[in-house]
Amino acid sequence: MAWLKRISNEHKKLIKNGPNEFNIKPIGDTMADWEAMIMGPSDTPYEGGKFKLRITIPNLYPFSPPTVVFTTPIYHPNIDTAGNICLDILKS
Repeated sequence: MAWLKRISNEHKKLIKNGPNEFNIKPIGDTMADWEAMIMGPSDTPYEGGKFKLRITIPNLYPFSPPTVVFTTPIYHPNIDTAGNICLDILKS
């Protein structure tokens, strides 16, 4: 599971150098499921908001992208009502 080492290293870098408006932590011990929180950026309609996301890392990572779903309801043109990110570029 080479992806596990990569995910662990990326998580360490995020903790050390990541933006203050974002945090991420694993759910359980598998390192395949994560919960992230994004704070709404200043001077936007999302200012003051806290938005939770669920991130699932596939076994073929980094050759297959993670699945990311907003678990906090959000109105955004690229987020559907189930919290899925709807960008065609992410499909290919």
